[in-house]
Amino acid sequence: MIIENYMESSQDKFKRIAEYRVKKILNSIRILGNCANKRAYSYSEDQIEKIFNAIIKQAENTKAKFAEEKKIDFEL
Repeated sequence: MIIENYMESSQDKFKRIAEYRVKKILNSIRILGNCANKRAYSYSEDQIEKIFNAIIKQAENTKAKFAEEKKIDFEL
Protein backbone atom coordinates (compact mmCIF):
# COMPACT_ATOMS: atom_id res chain seq x y z
CA MET A 1 0.00 0.00 0.00
CA ILE A 2 1.42 3.36 -1.01
CA ILE A 3 0.75 6.30 1.30
CA GLU A 4 1.01 9.63 -0.42
CA ASN A 5 2.65 12.50 1.42
CA TYR A 6 -0.45 14.73 1.46
CA MET A 7 0.04 18.34 2.43
CA GLU A 8 -3.25 19.90 3.40
CA SER A 9 -3.62 23.48 2.17
CA SER A 10 -4.32 26.19 4.72
CA GLN A 11 -7.72 26.75 3.07
CA ASP A 12 -8.61 23.05 3.33
CA LYS A 13 -7.41 22.96 6.93
CA PHE A 14 -9.51 26.04 7.79
CA LYS A 15 -12.62 24.55 6.18
CA ARG A 16 -12.14 21.20 7.94
CA ILE A 17 -11.56 22.67 11.41
CA ALA A 18 -14.07 25.53 11.15
CA GLU A 19 -16.83 23.22 9.92
CA TYR A 20 -16.23 20.80 12.79
CA ARG A 21 -16.21 23.59 15.39
CA VAL A 22 -19.29 25.36 14.02
CA LYS A 23 -21.22 22.09 14.03
CA LYS A 24 -20.28 21.59 17.69
CA ILE A 25 -21.37 25.14 18.57
CA LEU A 26 -24.68 24.79 16.72
CA ASN A 27 -25.36 21.47 18.45
CA SER A 28 -24.57 22.99 21.85
CA ILE A 29 -26.97 25.86 21.19
CA ARG A 30 -29.61 23.40 20.01
CA ILE A 31 -29.36 21.30 23.17
CA LEU A 32 -29.38 24.46 25.30
CA GLY A 33 -32.93 24.74 24.02
CA ASN A 34 -33.76 21.63 26.04
CA CYS A 35 -33.51 23.84 29.12
CA ALA A 36 -36.62 25.69 27.91
CA ASN A 37 -38.76 22.79 29.19
CA LYS A 38 -40.78 24.48 31.95
CA ARG A 39 -41.79 21.09 33.38
CA ALA A 40 -38.16 20.28 34.15
CA TYR A 41 -36.62 23.70 34.76
CA SER A 42 -37.45 27.01 36.37
CA TYR A 43 -35.85 30.19 35.09
CA SER A 44 -36.45 33.91 34.85
CA GLU A 45 -36.52 36.19 31.83
CA ASP A 46 -33.45 37.92 33.30
CA GLN A 47 -31.53 34.63 33.24
CA ILE A 48 -32.52 34.03 29.61
CA GLU A 49 -31.40 37.56 28.68
CA LYS A 50 -28.03 36.99 30.40
CA ILE A 51 -27.51 33.70 28.55
CA PHE A 52 -28.25 35.12 25.11
CA ASN A 53 -26.41 38.39 25.73
CA ALA A 54 -23.30 36.35 26.61
CA ILE A 55 -23.68 34.17 23.50
CA ILE A 56 -24.19 37.20 21.24
CA LYS A 57 -21.28 39.12 22.79
CA GLN A 58 -18.92 36.18 22.35
CA ALA A 59 -20.07 35.71 18.75
CA GLU A 60 -19.43 39.41 18.04
CA ASN A 61 -15.99 39.26 19.68
CA THR A 62 -15.07 36.20 17.65
CA LYS A 63 -16.38 37.74 14.42
CA ALA A 64 -14.24 40.82 15.08
CA LYS A 65 -11.14 38.60 15.01
CA PHE A 66 -11.92 37.83 11.38
CA ALA A 67 -12.33 41.49 10.43
CA GLU A 68 -9.59 42.98 8.36
CA GLU A 69 -7.33 45.23 10.37
CA LYS A 70 -7.54 48.84 9.31
CA LYS A 71 -4.19 50.37 8.55
CA ILE A 72 -3.58 53.67 10.28
CA ASP A 73 -1.88 56.19 8.05
CA PHE A 74 0.52 58.63 9.64
CA GLU A 75 2.56 61.50 8.30
CA LEU A 76 4.55 64.30 9.93
